[in-house]
Amino acid sequence: SVFLMTQANSFWQLLPIVVIYAVSFSPIIPFVDNAVLQNYGESEYGRQRVWGSYGWALAGAVIGIVIQSNGLLWAFATFLGLFLLLFLVATRLPMSPATITQNFWRQLRHLLSDRAWLLFLAVALIEGMSLSIFLNYLFLFLETMESSATIMGLSLAVATASEIPIFLFSQRLLGRWSSPFLLALSLAFTAVRGFTYANITAPWQVLPLSLLNGPTFSLMWIAGVAFAARIAPPGLGATAQGVFGGATMGLGVALGAFSGGFIYEAYGPRAVFLFAGWAALAATVVFVWVNRNTFLQQLQPVKRT
Repeated sequence: SVFLMTQANSFWQLLPIVVIYAVSFSPIIPFVDNAVLQNYGESEYGRQRVWGSYGWALAGAVIGIVIQSNGLLWAFATFLGLFLLLFLVATRLPMSPATITQNFWRQLRHLLSDRAWLLFLAVALIEGMSLSIFLNYLFLFLETMESSATIMGLSLAVATASEIPIFLFSQRLLGRWSSPFLLALSLAFTAVRGFTYANITAPWQVLPLSLLNGPTFSLMWIAGVAFAARIAPPGLGATAQGVFGGATMGLGVALGAFSGGFIYEAYGPRAVFLFAGWAALAATVVFVWVNRNTFLQQLQPVKRT
């Protein structure tokens, strides 16, 4: 599908290719996340996931310069080469078969009827929508400010580098605070990120602001992966991870791209980031209010023995 993207000449040719890509790509992350959790446990997850951030940071720093010098086609060629290697690695990835102790559909209905889980998914979806707006429209905004591809690539590198400490210390974060608390904190940072993007006046300002990616995306991700792993019935670990990923990086990303495009065209780039900020802020207020008693207890100082 990535190769076919380079051959498409119109929107209608590109659309089915993007659908094939999305269907093919969407199961990968839930499967890998679940494999890590099964084989190494939650305590090891962050130290494994951080390598993805290393890769993103390296690619952001290098590919932006390569594209500016040699053209966009190099991004697709690099993608194809790396995913060929990943395909070979995936054939060796350890996957322990899980035993479903009850009827699958009964277990799935139980998972999808849990109110705490549904509320968690709803607010995570809104955050996914806001993050999608940042991902899809920030570079377009920078182009209107005549930003270079190098600054765009460096901003991606800075953003992914900010994920590293979050993933490395994920065990401590999850040991001190609950997954819903970390999600609420991530939502608050997402609101700040949206409002600050809306007020930048020069391309270079995006570089320090990209540090907010760690407290937004990474906090949401470790919170969601941990919450899905804990709430999943036996044998439905990958399914729960897929539901979380689908809500945030699937439906959330789609809603962000669609609504963001409409707002961008109608009201301009700053309006789309304000929309993302207000959406995240509204979700933060609702989520904190629903969980206020639990969150207040977690804010109490830890008693040391």
